[in-house]
Amino acid sequence: MEAAQIAGRAGRHLLTSHGTVGVLTGVPGLRPDAALVATGAAVARGTVASDLPRRTPRLRPELDDLGALAPVDIPEALGRWARWARTATRDEAVTGDDVSGLVERAEALLPLLAGLVGESTDLGTVWRLVTLPIDFEPPRRTRWLTLVRASLLHGAGHRVPPQTVLPALPRRGPVEDFEQAAAAARDASTLLRSFPGVAGLTAEDAARLEQRCAARITELLPGAIAAAGPGRCADCGVSVAPRFPTCRACAARGARRGAPVRRGAPARREDAGSRRSGGRGGPRRGSARRAGRG
Repeated sequence: MEAAQIAGRAGRHLLTSHGTVGVLTGVPGLRPDAALVATGAAVARGTVASDLPRRTPRLRPELDDLGALAPVDIPEALGRWARWARTATRDEAVTGDDVSGLVERAEALLPLLAGLVGESTDLGTVWRLVTLPIDFEPPRRTRWLTLVRASLLHGAGHRVPPQTVLPALPRRGPVEDFEQAAAAARDASTLLRSFPGVAGLTAEDAARLEQRCAARITELLPGAIAAAGPGRCADCGVSVAPRFPTCRACAARGARRGAPVRRGAPARREDAGSRRSGGRGGPRRGSARRAGRG
């Protein structure tokens, strides 16, 4: 999936005449697996079957399916659609999509209509904003609200500062600053493809900023990885890439067991070593009992 996304972005942004995926080499402590990337690219091309679990097709609501007459009707109409979809797909090879996220978006947007532009915004525009494919999970929810607010103000004839929609390129800073700016540019591009002209910007403006951020990230990333140094797998203690708590083999074993993904910092190597030998990093019970008898 990630190989397909990277290749597709390279083609869409005209970085190459066709989608291209590569690996970063020459970073101390890291060993990129070119064969794994090649396999992902082959799956993306369709020449190799994917080993990912097959997903059941999902039925998604359209505005015409809801029977809503005004924006305020959308949350309740989505609930009715969800109940209908559960019944309609009970004996079918499809399942109704989860609309709880759309309900949350609609409920977050309705106060903006009342407070900013009145309730004159048409139903179709509100639905397009509700279904805008921008992450709504915290902390990205604030970004979605900012872009929706900017679009509503622009539609009502108010001036929207460009930096509200598209941040400036950081002058300097770590890789994370440029990654955040690139993410903001992608969100802005998504908005501007559906609502061109907000804050006097176009999707091409956002794409240019993302490209500049990507170029700067490419320059900074080798040094940032080398400075961070390789981490240690929290389960077996082998070297892993920075920010990864476990190695690929341990992560795969945990996924097969259904174990939760580790989010904390990797354990120290001596702790991992003691787990491999069956110990717990502290005095053994047998040793403690022998010491008591002495």
